Amino acid sequence: MFTGASGAAVLRGELPGKRRVIVKFWCGLPGGYKQNNLANPIEPCPAKPRERCPLKGGLFGESECNFRFLNSLQRMTDDANLSSVMPRTWTEHARTFLPWDGSPTKGLKVDLDGQFFDHAPGVSIEAFLGGYINDEALSLLNRIDPESVRLAAVFDFVFSESDRHGQNVFLSPEGQMQLIDSESTGQKSVNSMFLPGCQKFEVYRIGYGAVCCKNLPGQYEINCPGTVTPSSPEALLDYRCHVPGGAFGRKLPPGMANFVSFVAHASAEDIQTEYNLTRLEHAQRLKVRVSDLAEFGFEEALARQLARQQPGDGELYGQAFSYPIAAPCCNITTCPFRLSVAYHGPLRTQGREKHVPWKREDYNAKLPPGYVMIGKRADPPLHTWGPEFLTTLATNATLCLAASGSCQAPSTAAVTPEQ
Repeated sequence: MFTGASGAAVLRGELPGKRRVIVKFWCGLPGGYKQNNLANPIEPCPAKPRERCPLKGGLFGESECNFRFLNSLQRMTDDANLSSVMPRTWTEHARTFLPWDGSPTKGLKVDLDGQFFDHAPGVSIEAFLGGYINDEALSLLNRIDPESVRLAAVFDFVFSESDRHGQNVFLSPEGQMQLIDSESTGQKSVNSMFLPGCQKFEVYRIGYGAVCCKNLPGQYEINCPGTVTPSSPEALLDYRCHVPGGAFGRKLPPGMANFVSFVAHASAEDIQTEYNLTRLEHAQRLKVRVSDLAEFGFEEALARQLARQQPGDGELYGQAFSYPIAAPCCNITTCPFRLSVAYHGPLRTQGREKHVPWKREDYNAKLPPGYVMIGKRADPPLHTWGPEFLTTLATNATLCLAASGSCQAPSTAAVTPEQ
């Protein structure tokens, strides 16, 4: 399996009862096991536990600190009633063998603790969508469960996920969404594709080159300033497109009240003790965000968090930046999105690719302290397209079969809101 940037060994497994799991080892595997030919060998685990854990979880070469970090996150997720959007994780002793994959370590015995995760169904949304609207993408986007988008946005804000991009958001064919690789929670800054004002959000909204051109390969003089492009379909995961009225305000997902009340009123020391957090700083940061949430509502709490982050400059890449919040745009018929070359439906009109992504100067959630934002109504969500658009799609679209080169016009009955 592709291991991402952590350097960990990421292995598939199956528990009794055919429960599918993913198991991570950051150290200790025998024989200098390598996830792939480009990865570094897995190091021995430290002889003694650290006296002071790092601020970040999931670091290469760590074991006990990573276990504690993820298990405390699971406990908080349960108490906040957000566990349905994250695969369950726990530490367990593994007695097994390394994969019989032809490598020098094949079949070596494994006898150490690992971090287990329930298997997330589906594939990463970025791998599936590929950054462009196409017929398959439209079909799947129309099936996304809006509740999972709402929970994902709240999860990433409350636990300050600083690296939430489409590669660690898994989407099933039924439209259920789960967040994986949440080891970048607990940081000072929030950076999530679900939350406007974050760099990950802006990358999908106006393009990587327009947001952090200095991080592109090649010469600065050629890459910068970057060019604004139409949006990737991932921009439709803006949480405001999936919340009635376009804003949470003070109405958060059910089951969060007790967790929010405890964190807002407890001391950071008590929060650390309650959830066995690896660092006091994690409790202090959590308390600031949740206290804002309790006092001001979600949008104002997000605005306050973004105000604590450094404004992005269109050049630098990183997790700690913030950006002006653009108006939500949740309907592909009214906003410019990148269209696949293979897409030949009614969205492909003359000059469409030249449209600049949405922007309204009067819509900005960075409000003065003490002002409670009640939100503005977003455009109709993708899953509530009106009958006029559906009729146009059915009568004007042409379905081309790439394999044979033949084309046929679909019947009106072939397109329904459910599809």
